[in-house]
Amino acid sequence: ILESIPNDILDWLRKRNLKDETIFKFGIKVLIDHKKQRWIGIPLRNKNGEVINFKLRRDPINENEALPKYKFLLNNAAISLFPFNLVNFENESIYIVEGELDAILLYQEGYNVITSTKGSQIKLNKDDWGFLKKFEKVYIIPDNDEAGWNMLKNIQDFLQYSPCQLFHLKLPNGIKDITEAY
Repeated sequence: ILESIPNDILDWLRKRNLKDETIFKFGIKVLIDHKKQRWIGIPLRNKNGEVINFKLRRDPINENEALPKYKFLLNNAAISLFPFNLVNFENESIYIVEGELDAILLYQEGYNVITSTKGSQIKLNKDDWGFLKKFEKVYIIPDNDEAGWNMLKNIQDFLQYSPCQLFHLKLPNGIKDITEAY
């Protein structure tokens, strides 16, 4: 299946420290739209593991800045948590990151991880995010930018009265996100 991903995109994913097995496990694909633009497609799955949408990342090799960096294939299918179907609720801790590729990398490295498909625009509500209160420890690793700090504040505000311990893992200055840190 990896043969269907062009080599330049596969190399880009590998440079972000994703292993071929991980790329295959998550079902990452390259999709081409009607204007012949390439997009990296990350399948979004419901709680049962069924693909119901794709988060698309514009072609990182031939970046067309006129296009949004991220978009959804279908706008009518709401998945706000990724990869929710892989969260281990028996674990005492969970890590929250800002993007799908960050979450995929940390999952690959053995972490119990979650992100919002809305990136730093996380809208925390008890229906979607109430499960966080089940964990003893919640680690937040925001991107090193203003959007990341806003995400951190939103999560801290949401969990301020919960029984879980909240930890902020700050990336070193000059490091944008967790995949860059790796």
